Amino acid sequence: MDSVAADRVAAGRLWQGLSEPSRAMWAADRYFALLGRPMMQVRRENGEAVLLALDPATGAFLPSYALQNRYRDGLLDAQPLDHAAFHALVRRWRARALAECEASPILWTRTTDADFPYAATRAGQKLALRCGGNLAEPSWTLFAAGEEVGELTAWPAAWNCEEPRVSAARAAWAASRLAAG
Repeated sequence: MDSVAADRVAAGRLWQGLSEPSRAMWAADRYFALLGRPMMQVRRENGEAVLLALDPATGAFLPSYALQNRYRDGLLDAQPLDHAAFHALVRRWRARALAECEASPILWTRTTDADFPYAATRAGQKLALRCGGNLAEPSWTLFAAGEEVGELTAWPAAWNCEEPRVSAARAAWAASRLAAG
C-alpha cells in the first residue's frame, strides 16, 4: 500500500464514528473558485452531485448545501479552473488556514490512537495531529475533517495540550513501581 492510500485508511479510521470522511478524496467532476475560494463538485456513491467548498478556518473541503442550491439554480458566478490552477489555489488557502490555526489558541487532548495522538475542535470541525516518524526532527501533520491540511515542524506556542487525568491511586501505584526499580 502506498503512503497516500495508507494516509487515507488512517484518516478514515480516525474519523470513523465521528464524522463522515471527506469526499475531497474523490476525483472531482469540476473545479472552480467563487470570489477566489476553491470549490469542487464531486459525486457521491449514489451519483448525487455535491458541492464542496474549502473552509477558510480549517482548510478542509466541506459540503456547502446553501451554495449547492445557488449553483444548481444558476445563481453562482463561479470561475472554472483546471486541475493545476485549482490545486495551486488550494495550497495558498491551506497555507493561510494553517497559519491561522498555528496562531489560534487550541486545546488539544490526548487520544488512544497511536497514529493520531491529539485531537481538538476548531470552527466546529474536528482536528487531529499525526506525529512524524523522525525523532530527530519532530513534525506534525494537521488533519481537519479527515483531510490532510498541512505540515508543522514545531508545536505552536499558542497551542495547549490537556493531558489525561490520572487518579491519585494510579499515580501512587506508578510512583511505587518507579521507586521499586
